[in-house]
Amino acid sequence: MKRFWIMSTLILMLPSLASATGLMIPKDRSIGPLAIKYHRAEVKITDRVAVTHVDQVFVNHTNRDLEATYIFPLPKGATVSDFYLYMNGKKTKGEVLEKNRARNIYEGIVRRMKDPGLLEYLGRDLFQARVYPVPKRGEARIEIEFTQLLPFEGGVNKFSYPMRTDRSSSRTMKDFTLSVKISSKTPIKTIYSPSHEIYTRKKDDHHASAGFEKNAAVLDRDFELFYTVSEKDIGMNLLTYREPGEPGFFMLMVSPKSEYTSREIIGKHITFVIDTSGSMAGAKIRHAKKALKYCLNKLNPDDRFNLIRFSTDVEAFQKTPSSASKANIQRALNFVNRIEAAGGTAIDEALTTALAVHKNSKEPNLIVFMTDGHPTVGETNPKSILAHSRKGNRVSARVFVFGIGNEINTHLLDKISSENFAESTYAKPNEEIEQKLSAFYNKVSFPVLSDLNMDFGSIHEYDVLPKRLSDLFKGSQLLVFGRYRNRGHTALTLRGKVGDKTKKFVFEGRFPKKASEHDFIPRLWATRKIGFLLDNIRLGGEKKELVDEVIRLSKRYGIVTPYTSYLVTEDQVVARPSQPVIPRPTPRGPIRRTRPGWGRVATKSADSSSSPSADVLGGLEAEGAIAPSVMAPPPPRAKAKKARSRFQAYHREESKLLEKNTGATAVDFAETVKGMKTAKSDAVDEDDAAGIRHVAGYTFKFRAGAWVDLKYKPGMQTLKIKYLSKAYFELLKKSKKLKRLFGLGQRVTIVVGKNRAIVVGPDGRDTVSDSELKKYLIK
Repeated sequence: MKRFWIMSTLILMLPSLASATGLMIPKDRSIGPLAIKYHRAEVKITDRVAVTHVDQVFVNHTNRDLEATYIFPLPKGATVSDFYLYMNGKKTKGEVLEKNRARNIYEGIVRRMKDPGLLEYLGRDLFQARVYPVPKRGEARIEIEFTQLLPFEGGVNKFSYPMRTDRSSSRTMKDFTLSVKISSKTPIKTIYSPSHEIYTRKKDDHHASAGFEKNAAVLDRDFELFYTVSEKDIGMNLLTYREPGEPGFFMLMVSPKSEYTSREIIGKHITFVIDTSGSMAGAKIRHAKKALKYCLNKLNPDDRFNLIRFSTDVEAFQKTPSSASKANIQRALNFVNRIEAAGGTAIDEALTTALAVHKNSKEPNLIVFMTDGHPTVGETNPKSILAHSRKGNRVSARVFVFGIGNEINTHLLDKISSENFAESTYAKPNEEIEQKLSAFYNKVSFPVLSDLNMDFGSIHEYDVLPKRLSDLFKGSQLLVFGRYRNRGHTALTLRGKVGDKTKKFVFEGRFPKKASEHDFIPRLWATRKIGFLLDNIRLGGEKKELVDEVIRLSKRYGIVTPYTSYLVTEDQVVARPSQPVIPRPTPRGPIRRTRPGWGRVATKSADSSSSPSADVLGGLEAEGAIAPSVMAPPPPRAKAKKARSRFQAYHREESKLLEKNTGATAVDFAETVKGMKTAKSDAVDEDDAAGIRHVAGYTFKFRAGAWVDLKYKPGMQTLKIKYLSKAYFELLKKSKKLKRLFGLGQRVTIVVGKNRAIVVGPDGRDTVSDSELKKYLIK
């Protein structure tokens, strides 16, 4: 049979910010989209012009050749420059033909696939190519290249890449790789992604790279990358989000330049303190010594340093700090080579000895404190140790603590670091010690600005996180989240110290009355606020007002915590933290698991009789909040009561885990809370909240087979719309935000006003008058 292919470009005029990754849809309606073997994208950005090259392979698992249509949604304003189809391994360039098809193509795809996730196609320029044949049990490889001009505002460039797909091909079989290379005439400052955990590297002020790679990647959200540019030594850029009539949210991105002359670099005074007690013997001490040698060899010529080892006794490399000359560094390396592990753990004496040699407040003072155990020699009372460190730290030295292994007092170590203006890091007793310490040292090796303070001018800001701004180092980035009440333009003033001199940097900021674009900011702010509250509970004890605030924020933004671990998928039960986590599919993509240490989810066993139901979660189906369930009917009220009791028991058990200060669970909790306090992206991995979706500023819970807005309350007026009906698509025409919300599933409940909600399901109205529709629109 003759092989052929026809390409066409569809330009669809409905506005939208969402999109989808390339799909291969067979002509045979009984077959879903073909599986994605791998998806690789290389992006080169030169002064706002982005050229994206995509390489995809699709797999035909059937026993016959297929005719299929390849579709790829293009970013706004993008133009296709190349398209290649590989036939029998041969790369052949195709011809692009334009046709004026539009909305009905998207609606036809949605109706056929029975997947509202494809509503994300609506409003995007769409490249379409018909492909034949896709060989039986074979593959089809596609390459497409397009060019776009990136949107730019207030010194911030934004790059978006389509990654959403339908649920049947929501995971790659192999890798999804995306790499971005940036070249800019204006110096690059911050590189940030709210959607994914990425690597970043700035080669110099004008060249940078970013990206990520993941096997079996979940394709459930678009990739977004912001990068800022500025001619100033310190760059600061502002993003905001605000719903009408509500206080706003903001995110500040602060970053210094990447290139400094030797005169601009401030010499630091750094002391390395290493635990050499008997418990450090073997792999721990071997890797710790390697890490120390790495740091010593990376010292700057203007630095001053010292080494202190401690076990039952405390021994310093020298009585006074040494200059970082080659001879002194070699002597220090010899000192490290002679270190052996034996004896007890004199934490208090080691810490006070290290603090005592830091006397000059005009230079950056850093202490790196490594230990694997509890205090066993000298002063062992944690309160007394903390009091001694507070009294001894006369120059505001930053004490960075590295806890090794699980047999450590995490509460003590975290308090030492937080009360001394730094943070703790925990490492496994293997090569992770080297990896984490060397990465830390690379970050702090060149201090730029310390003792930071931000003045928001005429803006009434509150709930700013972090509470204390961290120091800036060469190559570092600082993210500041907060809320604001009033509006207007203002001068934002950043002050900080360079040595003993205070420097001031002034930036212009606009805090608007309404801002709807950056809807990832509220949930990131809430994650950081919850992390801050949990840390206070963990280190200072449980207080009702703190717990109440954690629960309120958790429910509002769909964030799982030890106090709200009942927020799980309807047909699942909460398992004890020690139980294994078993993934299970949900209406869109795989089940998401909770953060390490709490609220873990396990599948219901075949003989279990305690699965929660609509009764447990408020009887929403009965009151009309959700469409009739396609799931099993709810169990009797006695079983529902039993399920509630199980939830409450697990809640009490998990919240008590916060009190633990030693062991694997304590280390797990310490790192999890730290991760929440410093959250940089809203990427929800497989280890995150089950049965929760946060979309366009809304938070939904999966209840009895439907996605229900957490703001829904009994008694609200509801408009029931039949899924894929005329009224369904009419609503989508009139509200771009509803496209993202309807994309959650076939049964969705959305609060659209103070007392109104839309209910989408299999039973509802086919048509609705325009006047009635207007009452239920989201602008």
